[in-house]
Amino acid sequence: MSTRDWERLVPDPMFRGILIKSYEFMKKSLLDNGIVSEKVLSDRVTSTSKTRVELQEIFNGGVIQWIKTLKLSDESKNEYIRGLESSKLTDFFFLFNFTQWNVLFPIESKRNILTGFVEKLKQQFIQASVFTIDDLISSPITKSKEELVKIYENGTIAWINLFHMTERSKLDLNNIIYSEGFDDFLFILNNTDWDIIPSVNIRSIILQHLEKLKSAFISHDIIDPDDVVF
Repeated sequence: MSTRDWERLVPDPMFRGILIKSYEFMKKSLLDNGIVSEKVLSDRVTSTSKTRVELQEIFNGGVIQWIKTLKLSDESKNEYIRGLESSKLTDFFFLFNFTQWNVLFPIESKRNILTGFVEKLKQQFIQASVFTIDDLISSPITKSKEELVKIYENGTIAWINLFHMTERSKLDLNNIIYSEGFDDFLFILNNTDWDIIPSVNIRSIILQHLEKLKSAFISHDIIDPDDVVF
């Protein structure tokens, strides 16, 4: 692992130094005792990239199944799984848009390790087109006016279906939209009662995507600011 990787995963310099020394000591011990070879370690470094098919399988399997494959202790994996399940972050779409990591995992070292893995996987997904920057709240909308007009005309259910999330998540959200009569964008953009989405985290992420889309609609003159009541 490079120095930059260590800095990203473990920001605290004192703790990072201790961790690196422990890692190097363990690696030397494994090599000296013939438990692993330099070739094995080298192969581990050069074979981290996965094919698009493998990444799609990870995406389809969901967050919890992915956590189970990490080379962590069962105790650590179970701790991560409990936190993610309780926060309804079992779909990569919501995981990659989540930001309140300090609330979910207060211990900085454990939080940084997980977010490092999450960020690395997110970049792999984007490079393989399993996930796109359009799925991220933090990325600006790059669609043309013509594309945005089509989204507006097709309605909110079709818009939800554009996102790279599991079919289960799409179905749950579309059922809410349909049952509330929010298939028209003007209805959903003017809604104020968002308790219809039980999960606070999912609600927050969808609302931020809607706010970003509303701004794009207005800036491209697809809707007028007066069309939005609130």
